[in-house]
Amino acid sequence: MTTVRWCGVLLVLTACASGSAEPPVGAIPVVRTGADIVLPLDRFQQTSDRRELLSKAVDVVGDRCMRRFGLEWKSDPAPQPSLSNTGRYTNLDPAVASADGYHSRAAGGPPPSALPADAKAVWLGEGVTAYRGVPVPSGGCVGEAMRQLKPGIEQIEAGLPQKLQWQSFALTRQDSRVTAAFARWASCMQDKGFRYPDPPTAANDPRWRTERPSPQETATAVADVDCKLRTNVAGVMLAVETAYQQRLADENAGALAAVMAYADRELAIARQVVQG
Repeated sequence: MTTVRWCGVLLVLTACASGSAEPPVGAIPVVRTGADIVLPLDRFQQTSDRRELLSKAVDVVGDRCMRRFGLEWKSDPAPQPSLSNTGRYTNLDPAVASADGYHSRAAGGPPPSALPADAKAVWLGEGVTAYRGVPVPSGGCVGEAMRQLKPGIEQIEAGLPQKLQWQSFALTRQDSRVTAAFARWASCMQDKGFRYPDPPTAANDPRWRTERPSPQETATAVADVDCKLRTNVAGVMLAVETAYQQRLADENAGALAAVMAYADRELAIARQVVQG
């Protein structure tokens, strides 16, 4: 499990979303773990299986291009970042807080391999227009792969689902029902001897910018998790963000449908490439 810090830039994005009235919410769920956090816009995100297939297709097309130059392409084995909501409202696991404080656990796996300079130049199309007498495609071999695998992507707003995810989080963070939950959390923390106005401030305390978590950091993180669970901060945030996401999904239904239709087409192309 990875502990995700709060991103301060999100807090200024509310102006991007239409509709200023706070939407009504349903029953407040009790959220005890990050696995309980399921949101309406999740269905518009790529699954890990889809991302893996698309990555394989890029490797197939890219390697085919590189071989025209007598070069070989092997993708780095670095793991893909998780798309889980586990840490969306910061860590809820007492064991993680006790061990790691607010430090994120480093992803495992081998370090990425270093490409030779000539292979990197051809792959990215940087600083080279031809190699061994063969013209290098615009954007390099990766550019060629993208054009083959993502035709017409400029005609849709491919990043819309992620953009709406950020907007909904920013709106949720400033919603009066969430700030009231934060106030209850702050009171709980004060009873334990810690003074923070809200969980983001605790998670982003400059004192935690160290190589390893200090005893003070882990003690704060443990108290933070306990107070979040006692006051059900994540449950309130989930109910509120669900309402904002549903509103955003309804407002952008046509564009989101176009994104999903394109994603299915893209997947079909990738599957055909990988299967030869």
